[in-house]
Amino acid sequence: METPNQSPDSNPYAASEKVVIDILGDKYVAKQLASRPLRLMAYLVDGLAYTIPMTIAIILLMETNIVPQESVVKAIEAQDFSTLPDIMMLSILLISATVFFINARLLHRDGQTIGKKALKIKIVRTDYTQASLFRILLLRYAVMGLIGTIPVIGNVITLANYLMIFNKDHRCLHDHIADTIVVKIEQPETSQMA
Repeated sequence: METPNQSPDSNPYAASEKVVIDILGDKYVAKQLASRPLRLMAYLVDGLAYTIPMTIAIILLMETNIVPQESVVKAIEAQDFSTLPDIMMLSILLISATVFFINARLLHRDGQTIGKKALKIKIVRTDYTQASLFRILLLRYAVMGLIGTIPVIGNVITLANYLMIFNKDHRCLHDHIADTIVVKIEQPETSQMA
């Protein structure tokens, strides 16, 4: 029997097409996996968060003649960055540490890095609960980092890690190790809260 607002082709027992949303912290987490392009873009933005400030610092140090350009060129040509002047190495170290601590703070508070925050995606457990900083840093990043240092096999496993994103569940090996997923987030709206 057909109800007045129902077409003959619709199925009253079919699952709703609306995205289920849970409250997680002060944000709403859509139970929808982040797409592969979004995850790639977040990864690239995270890389830029390190690269852009370092590049600016290096240019400023060379333009103000604090670091002679010749010493930088020699280090690059020799591929021996240990010969870079101490002030440049200190600048690179400070910038790296600053970006790392900003990311650690965001991961602890929101399950996001700078790139994930910019693209409105976040890391959560597979049951959509908050992933701890320990889980993210140790299981998600450090384990794969250590595996990647193993000669030959490390490269193969690292490649497999990233290729696993093409599975149906969009999870890399580091996601499986840490029992995490990456999902889209949405800001609270009055229409969603009603």
